[in-house]
Parts: sequence; C-alpha cells; structure tokens
Amino acid sequence: MGDKQNRLSKLDSTPVQLLAVDIDGTLLDSHHQVRPRVRKALQNVSFDGLIVSLVTGRPRCGTLPLLEDLGLTAPDITSGGAYIFDSAQDHVVAYQPLLPETARAVVQLARRPDVGIYFGSPDNISYEIPYEDFHRTSVIDPRYLHRASDLLFETDLQPGKITLVADYPILKDLEGQIRTMRIPLELTYSGDRFLEINRAGVDKGSALKSLSEYLGIPLEGVVAVGDSPNDISMLRVAGVSVAMGNAASEVQQVADLVAPSNDEDGVAWLMEKIG
Repeated sequence: MGDKQNRLSKLDSTPVQLLAVDIDGTLLDSHHQVRPRVRKALQNVSFDGLIVSLVTGRPRCGTLPLLEDLGLTAPDITSGGAYIFDSAQDHVVAYQPLLPETARAVVQLARRPDVGIYFGSPDNISYEIPYEDFHRTSVIDPRYLHRASDLLFETDLQPGKITLVADYPILKDLEGQIRTMRIPLELTYSGDRFLEINRAGVDKGSALKSLSEYLGIPLEGVVAVGDSPNDISMLRVAGVSVAMGNAASEVQQVADLVAPSNDEDGVAWLMEKIG
C-alpha cells in the first residue's frame, strides 16, 4: 500500500516527462472520436514540455491519420509493441515482426468461417476472405486494407502482429489451441472480440521500456494510460499507471489510479492533473 501511495504522489512531486497513451477506448471516445477537451489538452503539450506518445495495437498505417490530425510528432509504438517509429527523425527505432513459420502455423490453425485473420504491418493490413465481418469491427482507413484470398501466398508472412477476430468463446478456444502448439508467442486481448498475437517478448511494456531508453527518460518519469488487457504490460513498467474509468476490471486492478472514462475526457483530466 505504501509503495502505491508513493507512486501516486509522483504525479505531484516528480516531473512527468513522457505520457504513453493507448488509442481505442482511451484517447478516443466510444464513437472513435477525439473529444474537444482532449484535443485542447494535446494542443497545449508543446507549451508544457510533456512528450505524448501513442501506444497502440493498431499498425502504424492505422495510426498515421490520427497522428497527423493531432499534430503529434513524438515517437510512437504500434502493432502491440512490435514497431517503434520516430517520425521527427524518420527513423525506425525497432521492428520485431512475427516469424514466417509462426504466422503460417497461426493461419492454418485459425482458418474457419467464423474467424477473421488480420496481418497488421506498418504500411497495410491484410485480411483473408471468406470472413466478412471486417467493416463492423474495424476503424482503420480502407485505403490501408488489402483483401487477400490466401494470406499464406499473398503476404510476406512477417506481420508485426496477427489479430484474430471472433466471438469471445471462439477466441478462448483458439487461444488454448495456440498455446498447446508451444510456439513462443505473446497472446493478449484488446477487447472481447480481438485476440492479438505478437512475437515472444514483444508487447506494449517491452516497447515502452525501449522507447524510454531511446528518449533518455527514466521509467520513473513515465505515466501510462490504457483500458484493455493488452495495456497491462505497459502499465506494469511505467512509473505511474492509469486505467480509464471504462477499463476492464483486470486493468483497473493493476493501475495506480483510475481516470474518468473515455466519454468523460479521461485523458484530458489526466493531462491537466499532470500539468
């Protein structure tokens, strides 16, 4: 309890240098929009000297329009931690895609009519037919989407991340089957219908560590905020961890602080508290 109180006090006693922000369910509201108060808070970042980095399960192509809209130029983490890019320097800080044999094994196991299989790479997302639920679940710009008849022959089999989309009971069954293959992987969820698969050792937490080292910022000066199970790894490594009010219960349990929900300007509230 004492350690938790000490970590919470850092919002007041220690200058926060880096704010790591998840996108869906955190930065964006339930309508996938940036609320006015949040936008205003982000516009004041340059005056406060705070670095704001987006940390998301989306591939970078699905993040770029938002980065451009908000004018954010700090390095960002995408594909669930597989890709770190510094746009100001036009520099790939790190990229750790899945291995071809791993991607092939996952596709062969997950192929069924009620499961969507998505390969997320920095420049595009490839998804396989006959699954046709994509437009109900995706918020990605269609220009970055590639509809493949066979992912095993129409891609390089080295995506930054594979996402399986289906009803939760189906995903839990697939998760169990994948784990029995004993392939070193990171498996996590970004919602009840999204199972994310990354290379072993690759997650938002490991990427945040790498980013803090790249920027020369100690983890004690990092605040991370998110809402989904795939955010837990970064919440655990940040100096101060914040869960959104709409976050899953297991996310709130590991956080030092719970902010208002994404429909109640939670990110703006946090930035104002930091400032």
